[in-house]
Amino acid sequence: MGAEGAEGEGAEPHGGDELDFLMGSFESMADELRRALKSLAKARDRFEVVVEGMDQAVFRLNGKKQVKLANHAACELLGLEEPPLGEKVTKLLPELAPLIDGEVESDELELPGGRLVLAQHSRMRVSRGSVLVLYNIGHLRRLERVRKDFVA
Repeated sequence: MGAEGAEGEGAEPHGGDELDFLMGSFESMADELRRALKSLAKARDRFEVVVEGMDQAVFRLNGKKQVKLANHAACELLGLEEPPLGEKVTKLLPELAPLIDGEVESDELELPGGRLVLAQHSRMRVSRGSVLVLYNIGHLRRLERVRKDFVA
């Protein structure tokens, strides 16, 4: 009986030490996870500031060619107040179909309203999505015409 009592007494502190160790490990992992999430949130915020500050229209598309992100310039270009999340970009701008379908990587397009843009589409390596950037080049074409008229 004395042997059993000794074994029982030895198991309890040992078990408590294991629980303490596990609790400490979980707390440590939780702290590490909180730090990682905070770091990711800061990186996301920096990314959003950059994308929103761009003059170019930027769209992030998923594998189904639906808009997952659109910056302010993209909304302005489309005449929308809110990003068209979930919409197929080819429904919003049918002129982009050859570009989005991979027939070409970049193209100059005239959008409704006479806006001239250089559109570039790049597939993302990490996911099945892609990025579409539209540069307003109407002002460049006007300057080019002025230069040609001046030279002639």
